[in-house]
Amino acid sequence: MKQHKNINGWLGLIVVASLVGLILHQAVLVRPVGFQKSTVDSPKKFKIVSSLSVYGEMAQAVVGKYGEVVNIVGPHNGDPHDFEPTLQTAKTYAQADLMISNGGGYDEWAYNLSAAHAKTPQIEVSRLVNYQEGDNEHFWYRPQIAQVVTAALVQQLSRQDGQHQAYYQRRAQNYLATLAPLQQIRDDIKPQLEGKMILTTEPVYDNAFYGWSVHIGDQKFAQAVEAGNDPSPQAIEQWHRALKKRQVSLVVENTQTTNRITQQAVKKAHQAGVPVVAVTEAQPAGKNYYQWQMDILQSIKTGLEA
Repeated sequence: MKQHKNINGWLGLIVVASLVGLILHQAVLVRPVGFQKSTVDSPKKFKIVSSLSVYGEMAQAVVGKYGEVVNIVGPHNGDPHDFEPTLQTAKTYAQADLMISNGGGYDEWAYNLSAAHAKTPQIEVSRLVNYQEGDNEHFWYRPQIAQVVTAALVQQLSRQDGQHQAYYQRRAQNYLATLAPLQQIRDDIKPQLEGKMILTTEPVYDNAFYGWSVHIGDQKFAQAVEAGNDPSPQAIEQWHRALKKRQVSLVVENTQTTNRITQQAVKKAHQAGVPVVAVTEAQPAGKNYYQWQMDILQSIKTGLEA
């Protein structure tokens, strides 16, 4: 859904200007990078701001009792692309001890807000995965992303609060242990999809097949939908032809972005007897990261075995 990805230039300037005014008005001093401890009776907690709830969950899992996480975008407020920061958002960033963002142009508004606080430690996931222009920026679907993000969190939190390093390491290990069944079911699915073709209505879930020998069929259809456009008649015909020739083993549908054309394409997949799995770009309400990912993987496994 890249059509909403970049925040308008004027809005970015207004937000940054508002940030500066807010900081001056409240006399908020620039914090040193190190975590400042308070008294023993009233210990200060880390204030962590995460642009997306999926990374906020990981941060809370690692920081535990020594920090609190504020998620800017999550199940409660919809599409990250449509999010527009407010003065309250700016204030939240101004008070942060650590900021986490997706990067890769996905949450440009978070980049604009964090840029006003260059001395505040930041974790940008795109940098952790060595993102290159044109790569798929839905990093939370990469199989090993939790290991990558929690490792960065342990490193940064330990740098700011070294006396609790062992605590952060233990919390990260415990969290990753809860995600272990995800790798187990991926291992079950992989042999059934390797060397096979899949089709997607939008490239939201493509990173889940990272490192697999899976052929993602002609992507002009999905790229058009992601850009907010109708796929060309040629792209639609290629989609239908692949299904008709029984070249497709799985169809992935982003149910957050549907229209008449994507609905018709999915209908064609059902008629051809091809399993269709529904995915979402945003973390669903009432589900943690493990539940969200497991539900999708279980749907794929069930569909392939039917």
